[in-house]
Amino acid sequence: DTCTVKAVRDGTGPALREQATCTQGKPLFSALYKEDDRKWLEQELAPDVLQRGASIHQARKATCALSAARAIVGHMRDLHCGTRPGIFSSMGVWSDGNEYGIADGLVFSMPVVCQGRGRWHMAGGLVVGKETRERLKEAERELLGDRELARELGRKHGLQLAQMSKAAPPPAGR
Repeated sequence: DTCTVKAVRDGTGPALREQATCTQGKPLFSALYKEDDRKWLEQELAPDVLQRGASIHQARKATCALSAARAIVGHMRDLHCGTRPGIFSSMGVWSDGNEYGIADGLVFSMPVVCQGRGRWHMAGGLVVGKETRERLKEAERELLGDRELARELGRKHGLQLAQMSKAAPPPAGR
């Protein structure tokens, strides 16, 4: 049984449990019947994904440039050709007006549906489980802290950083 990332609105746990289904249409988590498999999905996969750049670097003794290049190519393909029906992509976009509780004025990885020719909109209606929401809020706090640090450094050196948000001119093609 092959598994792919699709939206599943059960909201019962980590991001993959929420977003992954198998080709037979059942949630990925229910397809993992062995306790070790479930433990791996809940406890080991997310940290492994977060550390994959370092893992690639260690294994190849080189940077993960090829992985980054593939991600860029995939994003460009989605932006210009569109995502397939029912599929969304995660992209760093302006957070303004999102339904996921992330502060406005940040460039944040959001679920988006691409219509092609550079047009996109945020995918709505996805249920975000408690564990995923905590990770999102942690990332949001870090970005808000980084933004405040940049503003503080700007003030210290007599610079005023522009307020960046949807109120500013949006990126082309939105």
